[in-house]
Amino acid sequence: MKELFAMYPIAAWSLVSVMLALVIVVALWNKVKWWAHNTWYRFPLIGKLAGLSRDTSRIDEVTGFAKPERVLCEDYLRFMQVQDEHDFNERKTYLRKAGESSRKDMPGWMWLLVSVMVFIEAMGFSYVLAGFTIPGASENVQQYGAYGIAFLISVLLVAFTHWAGHELYVSGKINSARRDWDEDARDPKPNLVSEKITLDQNQSRDDGLPAYVQQMNRFASRRATYVVTAVTAVLVVLIAVGATYVRGQVLEKTTLQNTMQTSATPMASGDTFDMNKDLVVPDADAKSNADAEKLGRDQAVSADRRGGWGTFIVLAFIFVFLQIFGVLLGFKYGFAAEKSREAWRSTRRFERYSEARAFYDEIADIAQAVLDTLQQRRQRNGVTQGTTAQSKTKGTFRQYLAYKREERVGDRQHDRNMTQVHAGIERQAITPAAAPSAPMAAKAAVNSAPSLNDLDAASAHYRALDRDETRLAFVATLPDDVADALLQSELARKGDEAERKKADRLAKFKALQE
Repeated sequence: MKELFAMYPIAAWSLVSVMLALVIVVALWNKVKWWAHNTWYRFPLIGKLAGLSRDTSRIDEVTGFAKPERVLCEDYLRFMQVQDEHDFNERKTYLRKAGESSRKDMPGWMWLLVSVMVFIEAMGFSYVLAGFTIPGASENVQQYGAYGIAFLISVLLVAFTHWAGHELYVSGKINSARRDWDEDARDPKPNLVSEKITLDQNQSRDDGLPAYVQQMNRFASRRATYVVTAVTAVLVVLIAVGATYVRGQVLEKTTLQNTMQTSATPMASGDTFDMNKDLVVPDADAKSNADAEKLGRDQAVSADRRGGWGTFIVLAFIFVFLQIFGVLLGFKYGFAAEKSREAWRSTRRFERYSEARAFYDEIADIAQAVLDTLQQRRQRNGVTQGTTAQSKTKGTFRQYLAYKREERVGDRQHDRNMTQVHAGIERQAITPAAAPSAPMAAKAAVNSAPSLNDLDAASAHYRALDRDETRLAFVATLPDDVADALLQSELARKGDEAERKKADRLAKFKALQE
């Protein structure tokens, strides 16, 4: 490393600067992305605002906004991860039902710490591996090879250990839910997974179901698996054993070379001025001296060998426990539910919606300022280019937010309407109409109904009933083909009603703009 900075100081320090800049960008990614977005929008001549201002599209009759204004509002809307109080509460509910309200992502500084620790550990044996990987290479080339090998090994280990820890966490949650399902004594027992619920759906869909069903409805996986954990364990063991073996072989080679050099070195014969060099040492004394020297060399070699192998074993244990630490971090951080990370990122800064609203008001103000600039430029272009006066809209960013909020309310109502009849039929299949707890009014309504095999008559009678219980009991008495046709008819009718209500809301919204 010192040679690199000495030989190529500009390149080395440039590399260090780039690495530090990358760390800062990753740590402050949201702020960097917001700054880049605004800079690109306001950039002269070629910025996005300049391009949108040249668009002469007319006002849309439904939304009350022209196409470039909708594009601008949608671009800024992406930075408002929580758009209303209902959305905020739904995201909090999603985390609560998934059992992950207290979970969070692994912090960036923790990623950096683990990566540096693993890289330092990998450097300890990658230099040894480089000698065998690049035989005959110079010392500098072997050092560069050691850095590359250490980088590859550290990336693999950090990724696999974190992935294994996350897999253990997810599998533990799934096994816990299955255990609760097995121990559930209710009859009939609900399905372990009733439906897949995402963040965009109404979170009250499974309010009446057990907690383990609510969790499984939001998990990305349905079965526990330990494939990644097994692969990671094999990888760690192979690297630990292989690195220790290679280190041991290098130790044996070095010890043998030192022993041979010591044996080849003449003893006191190297002293030219020894006045006693002509003296002849008795054979017994010479043999005794040689044996003593050999014993000393053997003891030194044995001590070096024991010390070296002891060090390698300690390093192997440190390596293994460092990987266990990585697995524990993967177990502690992260989410099992499919959309928990998205819900957490949008609500992690706020305990209440009032805090979120105050935070996103700043984004709305900036978006409104950019929208005002766009409208002014479009108005000037409309005069010079002869476009219609309809391009001179005065819609605001907050009005667009209100429109999107009304649209989401309509979508949620439509979703509830479309699933109401279907959910009722499913409940009817679990609780027969003839059960003792059925209301007497439902029985009377069913008994008073004519023999209905005609869809029109069945639909008229179904709509005449004013309670869900009586309707469900009535549907249970119909033939299967008539019941299915009635279900489809009611779904279509409720869908038409939802669309009509949505159109009414849009008309009211347009009237408010005028």
